[in-house]
Amino acid sequence: MLVRPLCRVLPVVLVVGASVAVGAAPAAATTSPALGVGDIRLMEPIGGAPDARAAVPVVLDRPATAPVTFAWAVRAGTADGADLVLGSGTGTIAAGQQATSVPVQVRGDGVTETLDQVATVEVSAVAGAGVERAVGRVVIRDAVFDGVPAGFVIGDVTVPEPDSGSVRVAVPVTLPVPAKKSTSLTWELRSQYTARTGEDVAAAGGTLTLPGSTTSGSIPLTVQGDVSPEPLETLLLKPLSAGNAQIGDPWGQVRILRDDADDIPLPWTAPEPVLSGPATAVYLESSIGDWAGQGISTYDTLATAGVKVVESDGELRVDLDGDRDASLRLTTSGDRVSPIVAGAWTVHGYQYGVPGFDAGRAGTSCSSPDATATFVLEDVARGGDGTLDRFVLRFEQFCPDSLDPTRGFVRYQRDDATVPAPAKDPSTYPWQPPAGAVPAAGNWLYLASAPGEFVGQGQTRLLAVDTAARADWSAAGVRLSFGDGYSETWNFLAGQPGWAPVWQPGWYPVGYGAAGNPVKAALSVSGNGRACNKVTGDLVVDTATHDADGALTALTLRFTQLCDDDPDPLRGMLRWSRA
Repeated sequence: MLVRPLCRVLPVVLVVGASVAVGAAPAAATTSPALGVGDIRLMEPIGGAPDARAAVPVVLDRPATAPVTFAWAVRAGTADGADLVLGSGTGTIAAGQQATSVPVQVRGDGVTETLDQVATVEVSAVAGAGVERAVGRVVIRDAVFDGVPAGFVIGDVTVPEPDSGSVRVAVPVTLPVPAKKSTSLTWELRSQYTARTGEDVAAAGGTLTLPGSTTSGSIPLTVQGDVSPEPLETLLLKPLSAGNAQIGDPWGQVRILRDDADDIPLPWTAPEPVLSGPATAVYLESSIGDWAGQGISTYDTLATAGVKVVESDGELRVDLDGDRDASLRLTTSGDRVSPIVAGAWTVHGYQYGVPGFDAGRAGTSCSSPDATATFVLEDVARGGDGTLDRFVLRFEQFCPDSLDPTRGFVRYQRDDATVPAPAKDPSTYPWQPPAGAVPAAGNWLYLASAPGEFVGQGQTRLLAVDTAARADWSAAGVRLSFGDGYSETWNFLAGQPGWAPVWQPGWYPVGYGAAGNPVKAALSVSGNGRACNKVTGDLVVDTATHDADGALTALTLRFTQLCDDDPDPLRGMLRWSRA
């Protein structure tokens, strides 16, 4: 079956910054600056195209009072001389300055690679400064494997944060398939999560112009220094429009490595609307490129999702059953006996015998002893029988070799009375089948696909329910299948929200996929090998009747399905009676 491709998940290849050490004292100030090498990530050109040129940042944590010199080398890793130019040289940061760069030249090898290719940039023989980070990375993406259309791709840059002053860095931009004419890209820097434009990085935006037959350029940014304890900071570079070319990828990213947060357990917390919201809340924040969180950020309460909290055998588990499922587990003792207690821990994965932590979306947990997490438990309270009444959890987790974290805030109150919003009046739903499109009697399923809609491909169908190859009816759900699997086939599934035990009239929001979110209705329409990864929309139950035993006897409903955030709808109506 063809399923629309999921949103691109960036492979995790970058190294983790300094781990959090609870209670550690700040490092003593030194008289000389410290030098650090950053990382870049960019798209390789197609085979035969001109090389893409970029620059790996080399920065000082404060301005130099005298020249700082160093030797550098670009060394092969999984990327070799076929992927980029390997070589060596020397660099100088002049007195009063704070940054320079190492040039790199990426080649289009014409080979489709299933993983990012990585080379290192290493500095040595540093004079006039200490060394904070001696090895950076050049990460080369493959456009064919990543499924990125030919067009502008803004890359990523990672830079150690200075303590004072500011440093200029160049974010790589590539046009893997060069155009014969001059091309342009208009872009804007945007705040994301912990970093803010105008504070951590100077506000910026503009237009980059590339001459014809050129595969690369760069976007200049200014990173501001400070000594405030902060976690890893990230910002987005958003392409807005392109001239004589497409936009191949929807974002680039700037990461500022933390170097001053070692003296606090976890400086991050959730945004104010979450902190002041309902008593039970689950807020998950995932950076682009984070494997466990899939780059998806969500905020749920008992009004929008199912939240299940279980403490057993010394382990606390929280399961979120919502539009985007997630789960986390932790132990503060590791002995499989002791109940959880308040405190702060930095751990490596989830290992028995010691405190541990693991979090992720459905099927994408780190699950590795090489993962690093810091979690803080506060306001832990229990009832007279020892049952967990409430707690507040904050956490930050890095999967192995990743600079992109999952962060989360969970507040739990056992007696939270928050409930989903009631269903709306079905008579106010604005869509009906066109006049004459459906019969007044009989059992049928009507489908009307808008032009450009993925599943229905713009078709209109009236299917006789009595001819369905499969028909399953329950007090609160229905599943129908039409066709023999070889000719035209259609599948339909719908169900009431989990809080409604039987079909009852109402206009309900649809959750993620079929039977995905217990506080929302379920809906999934697929046909002829086409289905959705994600479904949103509406399920409108006009009439529903049951017999004395609670079995469904008649059902009329309408629906709108939006597939993977596509604005073109698939609408329809179902009429069925057991009589």
